[in-house]
Amino acid sequence: MYNYCKMRLSTLCQIGEIGSEIFYIYKVDSMDLFFVNNLIKKNVLENQIESLPKNLQDRFKALEIIVKESFNEYKFLQEKYSSLILKKPEITVLKIFITDRCNFDCKYCLIQKNIQNNQRYQYCDMAPTVFENVLYICEQIFPKNDITKTVFLYGGEPLLNKDTLIYIIKTIRRHQKFNFY
Repeated sequence: MYNYCKMRLSTLCQIGEIGSEIFYIYKVDSMDLFFVNNLIKKNVLENQIESLPKNLQDRFKALEIIVKESFNEYKFLQEKYSSLILKKPEITVLKIFITDRCNFDCKYCLIQKNIQNNQRYQYCDMAPTVFENVLYICEQIFPKNDITKTVFLYGGEPLLNKDTLIYIIKTIRRHQKFNFY
């Protein structure tokens, strides 16, 4: 016998618009990002989960994007992350935001919207000395085993902070256990 349970969008998700026909669903705790059309967005927002294609329902349930009405996100986060507090995490990925300057004009860009809303906005570039401090901290907390550490360099457009970007790449290349993207 099938036990029907009312489903809803998790409060850990954000929905936003990229264009007039394309929307995204972003799950904050896992950083999953899905691009959906207007009909799927409408069905999710109006809790008409049964109107979604079955494979999409299953995927959204597995990733806890849609959850049971009784699902407690606060308790879920508490249980999920309490083990991290009790033990030292094994960090293998480092994401470095080296600038918020950009020479593109993407419609979905949060930085561009902030600049338009705040005329006194100051761009932020990472200095090479800041990266030295980041690297020192990472050397202290990265595991001392043979796991390769991955470094992602991003920002608005990292190439607009060329001096720091070159410094970071040269420094990372000296460390044999780092990959960078």
